[in-house]
Amino acid sequence: MDKGGNGSKGGKCISGVFSRYLTLSSIKYLSRVLLIITLLLMATVLFLEWMAAAQVRELVISKFNLQQLLLARGAATQIKNNVDLLKDKLQMIKYWPIDRYNEDDHLMLQLRRSLESSRDNGLLMVRVIDKDKRLGYVLDYKHGNDLNLSDRDSGYLTWAGLAPRSPNSMLLSDVYSLSLTKDKTILLMDMAVPLWGDMHKQAALQTVNTSTGTTTTTFKGVLVFTVDVNSLIGKVAGTIISGKTGHAWVIDNKGLFLYHPDAAFIGKNAFEVKKQNQSDVSFGQINRFQRELMLVGKEGMSLYHSGWHSVGGQGVTKLIAFTPVNISDSSHTWSVAVVAPLCEVEDEVHSIQLRQFVIGGVFISILILLFVLIIRILTRWTSTLTTEVDTKTRELRKSVRQYRSLVENAHDVIFSVDKDTNILSMNIFGYLFFKTKPKEVLGKGIGDLFAQEARELVLKSIRDVCDFNISKQKTVNLCIGGKDYWLSINFTPLLDEKGSMYAVLGIARDITEEFLIEQNMMRTEKLASLGTMVAGVAHEINNPVAIILGFTDMLSEKIPPESEIYDILKIIEKQANNAKRVVENLLSFARCTEHKTLDERVELVEINKIIEELFSFIGKNLKLKKITVHKHLSEDVPIVRADPVELQQVLLNIINNAEFSMKGGGVLTVVTDKVDDGNGVEIRLSDTGEGIRKEHRLKVFDPLFTTKKVGEGTGLGLSVSYGIITKYGGTVSFETKTIEESEDTGTTFIITLPATKTEVVIEEENGKAEEFINNVLT
Repeated sequence: MDKGGNGSKGGKCISGVFSRYLTLSSIKYLSRVLLIITLLLMATVLFLEWMAAAQVRELVISKFNLQQLLLARGAATQIKNNVDLLKDKLQMIKYWPIDRYNEDDHLMLQLRRSLESSRDNGLLMVRVIDKDKRLGYVLDYKHGNDLNLSDRDSGYLTWAGLAPRSPNSMLLSDVYSLSLTKDKTILLMDMAVPLWGDMHKQAALQTVNTSTGTTTTTFKGVLVFTVDVNSLIGKVAGTIISGKTGHAWVIDNKGLFLYHPDAAFIGKNAFEVKKQNQSDVSFGQINRFQRELMLVGKEGMSLYHSGWHSVGGQGVTKLIAFTPVNISDSSHTWSVAVVAPLCEVEDEVHSIQLRQFVIGGVFISILILLFVLIIRILTRWTSTLTTEVDTKTRELRKSVRQYRSLVENAHDVIFSVDKDTNILSMNIFGYLFFKTKPKEVLGKGIGDLFAQEARELVLKSIRDVCDFNISKQKTVNLCIGGKDYWLSINFTPLLDEKGSMYAVLGIARDITEEFLIEQNMMRTEKLASLGTMVAGVAHEINNPVAIILGFTDMLSEKIPPESEIYDILKIIEKQANNAKRVVENLLSFARCTEHKTLDERVELVEINKIIEELFSFIGKNLKLKKITVHKHLSEDVPIVRADPVELQQVLLNIINNAEFSMKGGGVLTVVTDKVDDGNGVEIRLSDTGEGIRKEHRLKVFDPLFTTKKVGEGTGLGLSVSYGIITKYGGTVSFETKTIEESEDTGTTFIITLPATKTEVVIEEENGKAEEFINNVLT
């Protein structure tokens, strides 16, 4: 109460002072005083603003030019890095055994890949020139070309032969032009390194001089890169924009334009081409900068007169900042310049000065009208604030609607969980993906949506995000509706306005298709490489096994059957036959991975017929093992082109696996039918076994992978089958369920093969008939 009373008394005291002052002074006198004060304030403000304007102009121009210098440095660094990448690539390739290249060689493929990877850096062509001046392995980014040896190539070969034997020996040519068409010319630069034999076999390639006792390294030739300078520099300098219309240009140490916004300038002499286009403009200042500073590799900033951006043909003053690009040595020094019209900067300075004058006038006006307009200003400010709040509220609601629409219509699972891993929200796609409803998941634990292994990964990732306030990414596997999915989930912390984490955002993307494609590619590469290795091993083992069996058979004929030695020989023969069977499986696997085309054993095959023949052989064995066979063979199955023996081998491998999984008996179902409107054949082999466990499913077709005990299987059956079916243009896949996934366990292998068209079958049958008649008549 006392404080309020004191405040009221203070307000009345101030009001009384003003009332007394206004009473003692006339309004006219007050107006004169205010006018004088206003004039003095305006004069002071104008004087200070005039002084500040000059300083601001110099400061803005200096800062702007410094910014241009930074742009030039960045472009120079990027151009040098691009050239260094090409130099490193050239140094790396020269150690490869170039003299053993051929069109189908792995090294030629690596060379093509190196060229392709360097296209963005301007690499156009790779040439290898041997010491006899023969040009070979001429590669561009599209295909190989056989070109004649040029004078430049001869010069490079001569240099390479005289170059010191040093790992860093390299020659960079001057930039030269090449006319592609009448109106189009490109700038090129060659990079060359000498070839001195195989570095990995240097000792073997050295020859001894008998007279001196010294060793020399064999000179092989020269490796040349041809670089498109237009592409190398243009993609860097062409992206530079300074101010509104400023740009960059690049010249070499001879004064040639390597890049200019005007394509007509590129490849022309910078001291001559400007005079041709602007003969009435003096270029002495910029020519001096170029000759005395830029061509010798110096850095700087300045002003010059230019014909570009000219007004009425009189030219304009420009700001310039330039810096060198040290490619290799002083003879290959380029210079990057960034320029912009001075008037653009001055326009910006004028706008700043105008704003300063306006602010000064407004400030003085506010001082004069402060007491008169304070109420009105407050009222207007309140009204403006209210309008602004209403506008921001509408914008916020619009933003919320857009965000909600974006999240709900996304094709990714987007959800949020609290620190206790309970689900706070989820988009529509998430409910559809997990086949659930909002009321079934909101407020529940996120782990309920995943199986045990995936649940642990997800919960651990969320805990790490909460504990360390970092983002995490995990790839998990889950089964929904009997189908396996792979999800890539990104977990990100959500922060409030104080920077504290209150929830975790999860964005999950279905990468099942990409994952399966990647696994299939890995499996194919593994089969190809392992097939080559297995073929060599199998052939090496087959010879001694054959010798063991031969000598065992010879000794068995000479030893009485009742002898103990005869029993030992039979044991040796049995084990050798087992080794022979393994070798045959290895050779079969190798043939599947090595053969890229169909061999002479391929013929037109009726799928139903080979299935019937196969079960006529193995039917009794299946009955003895209490396995019932159900066959549903469609009569409309088209004919396929394949080796019937190999197809029976594929079917027998799958049936053997089914027999192994149905210990104690079961049902084996065979179904054939046409697919793709008769363009394909499908064979389904289903068993009622225990199914394939999840951790084994990705390895089923891997060679040498087996779940059987030692001696019961080699792990080559399914990999061989996969190779055979793939060779004929077909596919092999499977569907399986274990006891953890369903009460009805079992595995179904699905084989598809391309059908042979009816007219082709008729044509081949007629050809066989004609051949038979001709044989009979002759």
